[in-house]
Amino acid sequence: MVVVLSEKDREKIFDTLTNEQMRVVKKYVLYEAKSRLLSRYFWKGINWELVRLEYDPLFKKKRSKRKYNPTLYCDACHNPLKYQYVVRSLQTGYEQELGETCFTQRTGIPTYIAREIYKSRDDINLFQDEILSKYHTGIRFPKSIYKKSLYFNADEYWGDALRDRILDFKRADLPLFHTDRLKLENYLDSARKEFELEKKEKNIDPIKVKGKYLPLDHYLKEIVSKKKDLWSDERIKIKEDIRILDFTANNSIKKDFSRIPKSKQDKLRINYIDPFNHKLKMLYKEVDVDITEILEEARSISTIIMNEADDFEENNHNKIVECKKIIQEVNRLTSDDKIYEIDLNNDIDRELSFFKNYLEELKVEKIYPYKLRNSLEKDQILCNHDVIDLTLIKDNLGKYTIDSQDEFLIDYYLRKRGYSQKLEVENLSLEDFENKAIGEQREILVYGTLKVEFAKIIYEFEQEIAERKEKVNRVN
Repeated sequence: MVVVLSEKDREKIFDTLTNEQMRVVKKYVLYEAKSRLLSRYFWKGINWELVRLEYDPLFKKKRSKRKYNPTLYCDACHNPLKYQYVVRSLQTGYEQELGETCFTQRTGIPTYIAREIYKSRDDINLFQDEILSKYHTGIRFPKSIYKKSLYFNADEYWGDALRDRILDFKRADLPLFHTDRLKLENYLDSARKEFELEKKEKNIDPIKVKGKYLPLDHYLKEIVSKKKDLWSDERIKIKEDIRILDFTANNSIKKDFSRIPKSKQDKLRINYIDPFNHKLKMLYKEVDVDITEILEEARSISTIIMNEADDFEENNHNKIVECKKIIQEVNRLTSDDKIYEIDLNNDIDRELSFFKNYLEELKVEKIYPYKLRNSLEKDQILCNHDVIDLTLIKDNLGKYTIDSQDEFLIDYYLRKRGYSQKLEVENLSLEDFENKAIGEQREILVYGTLKVEFAKIIYEFEQEIAERKEKVNRVN
């Protein structure tokens, strides 16, 4: 059905298109128009050839309301154009971009040929209106036909030009020209018929076999039966090998899948099982199938899945043991009466992360001094340092003995300050420090100053505790 839109309707629909959609429409509308034009007239005896057609779909729209400024102009009169004709001299190779009026004047092309060329505007409107009207009514690229075409290998019938056009329209999600859609449907129908004929000739039903992960017996036995280069006893032995591997591999995968979560099962299906099964389905198209190679690949997949399940269980076991130890420590340090236990119904990684963080908080609550906690809430540390110097920082850090427990506390407080990673201070040379950017230098100095003050507070706190213990010992 031929659709003709008004100029106002065209502009309104063009306004809803993305830049990519507009590019695709213009590219192929102009291609179709030029192709039809050249097929109508061969330009015999004329010293000019038509290189391309261009047009501005929003020509009449005010500049302030346009997505882009006019880009088409006439080389002769320099006026903006809606339709532009690019022609090349056959004698000199010189190209000109012209409007309708200057077109005949500059090229000397006869009026009857120019009139034929001007009709290309109708072709442009004819092709673009078909796409625009379909798009406006909600029709988009026929993804279902495209997917089926790939499944039945109908894309093998497409030429390069049609393939490029289909891929461009697919990327832009635009409806196809009715002629292109008809080609897709015809090619798909031919590919389906060929597929059914081959299936009938090979006597193989390429469907998914329920209850089996690797349906070897279903796909391979018939292929073995038709192999003319095998002796009878060889054929019997190969079929028996297929039957045994079909049973053992599928039972093994079934047991292994029962040991791992569904998310991991899905990943293994995507990475190994699905590609292998697709390969099995396509074997009936091959002339010479290496059965030994196929069986070896199936064994390999079964082994990979078993190893993945073993690794998962071992890793899971180690995490459970670690989590139980952490929970024991949590129950020892917690001040409430609640006894925590691991919940194996939950994701072990989440359980482990939760109790690790909780234990860290409990340790800090038990150990760190009030002064240090208070320093997290007030920004007094940096205010007390008018001059921050790397050498001074390193000297001050050397005054305090920092053991592993102190290091744990200092790292904890620095993380609270926003330093998720440790910065090198003690072993950083002045030369390396000066080679860093100003912003990075400042971050290191602030980090080092905070570390010095935290180390000082911890040291003073530990000295205070030691003095108290000494006084208690004197009294006793």
